[in-house]
Amino acid sequence: MSCDIIITFDGLPLADQELVLTRSGQKDRHGDEGFVFESDVNGRVSIPLYQSGTHLVMARTQATAPQGAETDIRSYTTSMTLSVN
Repeated sequence: MSCDIIITFDGLPLADQELVLTRSGQKDRHGDEGFVFESDVNGRVSIPLYQSGTHLVMARTQATAPQGAETDIRSYTTSMTLSVN
């Protein structure tokens, strides 16, 4: 089974975006930092799901802050929880 997603930012595909997949209880397994996937030029990524349980997919990107903002850049994080049977 796999989860096929498209990563976008402001309505446009986000190419070469890293996504991290972690599993339930992973924080208790030292040295297990999850699996890293990268989107293609169209923002597409296919994540294989081999184990049942709860999975978390997270993507983080930075972009230029809106004009007049107190900082030059903004950081954006998005996550998705998957329950695999």
